[in-house]
Amino acid sequence: NTVAEWERREGRGPGKKLLGRVAQILEVSLEDLLGIERSEKIQPQKTQIPYYGKVSSREFVWPNITEPQDYIEIPPTEYSPARFCFKLLDDLLEPIIYKGDYCIFEKLPPKDGDIVIAHFQSASGKAIIRRWRQEGKEVVLSEINPQKSCTPYFLEVPEMMNGDLIYPIKKQPIEHLVIEGKIVAVKRILKSTTLYPKISYIIS
Repeated sequence: NTVAEWERREGRGPGKKLLGRVAQILEVSLEDLLGIERSEKIQPQKTQIPYYGKVSSREFVWPNITEPQDYIEIPPTEYSPARFCFKLLDDLLEPIIYKGDYCIFEKLPPKDGDIVIAHFQSASGKAIIRRWRQEGKEVVLSEINPQKSCTPYFLEVPEMMNGDLIYPIKKQPIEHLVIEGKIVAVKRILKSTTLYPKISYIIS
């Protein structure tokens, strides 16, 4: 009688409580029952982050970050609008990061063991990539592989870390380093390597 009433009277039909039951009896989905076209599963879109070129981690010139050279594609799970990328030209960061790897940075406060990118506030425009080693308020920026020599930098951590992440260099009171970010991911061509737990590896 109920179904006959739905069919006989215009504008009548099962209410919300019965729609699910009717679909179950007819062994169809609610979308099919109501004549709604199924939307295809949305595929994740490729995401891109700014790429600022090839650099030597020992020393390079800090680029104009408003004008990236290009963009690189990364998985959506690795995307953040605060991330940017450089390609490494040397072996100073082996065995964690190899020559030819794309280093993906994000502007985050560094912690002990992180690999950071920084540039000097002076007009030289010099920039470096080093491992951040911290004990209390003492920080040293150094290489990862002890067989690869580079200039270490000793920093003083301010009482209050500000949003700009600026640190004075010991014995150079007028010189400061601006920490632009730390490596959060590495994109590389597949090869055997040592993985580092603080970093995601995007194999391509």
